[in-house]
Amino acid sequence: MVDVVFVRSAMYDARVARIVRSLSKQYSSIFLFWNREGIPNDVKQEMIQKAFNTRLRLRLIILNLKGPYGRHLLRYYIPMIIYLPLFWSWVFVNLVIYRPKIVHAFDLDTVLPCYIYKKLFRKKLIFDIVDRLGMTFIPKKSHKLYSMVNSFEEAFSKRSDILMTLSENVLKSFSNKPNKTSVILNCPEDYFNKRDTRQEGIFVLGYGGGIRKGRGLEQIVTALTNLNNVKLYLYGPIIDKKLFDEVNTLPNIEYKGFLRILDDYHNAIINTDAIIAIYTKENPSHEITMHNKTYEAMMGGIPIITNLSPELVKEFGFGIIVEYGNIDQIRSAITRLRDDPELCKRLGDNGRKAFLQKYNWSIMERKLYDEYESLLRS
Repeated sequence: MVDVVFVRSAMYDARVARIVRSLSKQYSSIFLFWNREGIPNDVKQEMIQKAFNTRLRLRLIILNLKGPYGRHLLRYYIPMIIYLPLFWSWVFVNLVIYRPKIVHAFDLDTVLPCYIYKKLFRKKLIFDIVDRLGMTFIPKKSHKLYSMVNSFEEAFSKRSDILMTLSENVLKSFSNKPNKTSVILNCPEDYFNKRDTRQEGIFVLGYGGGIRKGRGLEQIVTALTNLNNVKLYLYGPIIDKKLFDEVNTLPNIEYKGFLRILDDYHNAIINTDAIIAIYTKENPSHEITMHNKTYEAMMGGIPIITNLSPELVKEFGFGIIVEYGNIDQIRSAITRLRDDPELCKRLGDNGRKAFLQKYNWSIMERKLYDEYESLLRS
């Protein structure tokens, strides 16, 4: 008997991996995911082996069909009109075969076959929002499409047994909610003891995420120009090759590659002296999401230079807030941290303390177990 089937329209995401790993310790599980990135088999097997170890009660079933992925451009996703029905049919067939008690659907693009299964077989549905698709992918000028996508998201959220989100602000963005909701913060596991010491004489900044427009990379590079004893390490997929070629010109910038394995990425990013993450406000989802980068800085005991989640950063005092596009502020923040190791330590210690008390995955894991036990009893 299968307790839960997880459904995801892409192979890997930090939040998804944590939830699947945690719940597969307790429940017989199947993870259905679409390898639409076209990840080669050898890389895929290494990712699976490291992310989902043999101690888990988990079976992985993969749809190997390459499709649009990674670019935040609406026209790039038009072929999904063809791909999505194929994916939905594959999901529904597997749900009927394995008959799980609970279906855990990640995001709007997975929920339709999961909802149909729930209704036909009278099972439970958890609708888990990693990204609100309209806010994340649809330009504000496309009012009708934006409204339509949000309406579908609202309708399925209302009809789920639990609407699960990664922040209170994301939850508040829904006007239609079921009786049961849950916020599972996207906190990382604890990698703190694996951190190395600072490179002598060099202050290392870490940037994690896609190399694309809207992440402040052009401004960060300008701020780093002629700045001594500072390096910027870039970790992430190259989504915009033209932008990458523009920013990867300074001698103090090093591209470290796309570390697909979550553990490898975390071990790398906390070996820097500070994290930098500055996102445009043109994407509405950036305003309401609790971002991975803030949690990663807290976990690693290192400061962050950011405009993300400013209330959280100010409350616990673990970073420096800058404005998107303000090169003078960005440069000033970098030089302050470079020149003041005691400030770095104080900010890092503040974040680490908050992580241990409130923002670590072990707390979220216990909450997940409580939600599942309650749902299975009902």
